[in-house]
Amino acid sequence: MHRETDQSLTSLRYLLAEKLGIAVTQISETVAAKAAREPLYLHHLITCRSDAFLRDLLLREALTHRLPENDNRQASSELLRKAAGALTSWLAAGAQFVDEESFSNRLAACNACEHKIPAPKVALYRLIQTRHICDICGCDVTKKAKLRSERCPDTAAGATGRWP
Repeated sequence: MHRETDQSLTSLRYLLAEKLGIAVTQISETVAAKAAREPLYLHHLITCRSDAFLRDLLLREALTHRLPENDNRQASSELLRKAAGALTSWLAAGAQFVDEESFSNRLAACNACEHKIPAPKVALYRLIQTRHICDICGCDVTKKAKLRSERCPDTAAGATGRWP
């Protein structure tokens, strides 16, 4: 399963390099992992892509963080694949966050939902500092609620899920 995690990070590195207009060798696994776990960091990278000084500063800053040992590689590999998919959708949709009111409404719906559970002790959740996840999709509820391209997966609550 370690190989699948490596392949997911490699795919994410290539996607980031393409979006930033730089060589894939400039995107480390640490940068890719930070971009997957921190939407604001990714937003800053995208916003600064045409300013080489700021972009490179952000790329170097990410290298100060180390990836933890992965004690549950199968689960982390699947989560990383899902995160890469969400990241791809978010980038394709223009890398937009929802406004504060929408974010508050989405988060309130998640907080009231029976599918919000404490994050299991999986290395990737620890890496991205996840406290609660949706047990339908496995996403960090706070991070998912910020991304305009994401939808609530609870189709039992209606065609559009629980989010207004």
